[in-house]
Amino acid sequence: MIIPTEVIEIPSASFVSKSSQLIDQEDVNEVDIQEIKELTSASFVAKGSVDKNIYIEIDFENQKIKEIKENNLQDPIEILRFLQKTMIKGRVQDIENIDENMDKDSETNFICIDRQNILMSTFAELKSVENFLITFEVDFMGERAKDYGGPRREWIRECNRMIKERLFDSGLRELFAEEYYFVGLLIGIALFQGGQLPTYLPDSIIIKITENTADICISNIQKGLNKFNLIRFFKEFPQLLELLRPSKVQFTAKMLLKLLKPKFSSEGSTALVKEKEIYSMFVKYVREVASGRRECVSLANILSFVTGASEEPLLGFALQPSVEFIPTIEADEKDQKTHEAFMYIPTAHTCSNCLVLPRGSLLCKLPANNDLFDVYDMAFTNNFFGTI
Repeated sequence: MIIPTEVIEIPSASFVSKSSQLIDQEDVNEVDIQEIKELTSASFVAKGSVDKNIYIEIDFENQKIKEIKENNLQDPIEILRFLQKTMIKGRVQDIENIDENMDKDSETNFICIDRQNILMSTFAELKSVENFLITFEVDFMGERAKDYGGPRREWIRECNRMIKERLFDSGLRELFAEEYYFVGLLIGIALFQGGQLPTYLPDSIIIKITENTADICISNIQKGLNKFNLIRFFKEFPQLLELLRPSKVQFTAKMLLKLLKPKFSSEGSTALVKEKEIYSMFVKYVREVASGRRECVSLANILSFVTGASEEPLLGFALQPSVEFIPTIEADEKDQKTHEAFMYIPTAHTCSNCLVLPRGSLLCKLPANNDLFDVYDMAFTNNFFGTI
């Protein structure tokens, strides 16, 4: 059966009998809600044929839609914020106080991802997930970073990029039709779990996403979206579809610098002088990146280095991105010239959205602009320095 106007997955029904017609659960995963109501109100419905969870699910959807309308939520961002707040369960998505032990009793969908094979390892891991409305916790195999939000955002960003390249840049690929189910899942995950918006769908697909279709690729996307009840929400609130279209707002140096709040030492301290000096150099570097004079680096590279996200999440960062300063480690006198610039390599803690800039010792002179900026280029285009 093609996905109708209102659809819901049948969790455990084996079959439903209507007159002499049998609907086999293996062949039909989704049926019209109104048809379910009609079937289940009939006296000849087979015993145990329709799971009570169907009604719970229908009531849940109806309740959410009712609350959105009662609160007069019109803006798609506010609607998404409401759905995220009321639907996502388990551990908080972005831990604001990383000193707290959030692991003991907090449920997550823990998945292990191979950075060298992100998309295929993601598809394999998603097959084992039972409830997609529980917070995802991402472990990149062999890396030390703990997921308090940063690794999950990076995972979603990389999946978005690879999905676009593999499944959309050359049109829909029916040969890989089964993979489009995971596209629907990852769209839902990106929307509900604070990731980069999935804006890779062509407009020709977006306008068909809530319609009956014989296209197997689009149909599989719909099946993935229905794990989050998104088809119903898209129909009730079509403005939500705008979240799937690219933003017209350009990311600027001002936006980046306002996001990354510097944490300076107290006034009057000798360290403050060096911190302001290196921060001024960083600001100058950001402006060069914004103007295109650092060809290999973009503002998105810098933000993803710090937070795992190449743009500010639609609902913002729970933990404010920041810049902290540390003293450099002095090199031996004979190696001073060779290692001078490399003592200023920035690092980041993506778990806490923190950029760490070495400021130099109090008597140390900063490297020349070009030398320092070359080191920044190397760091901001290398995942190794941004995942500690």
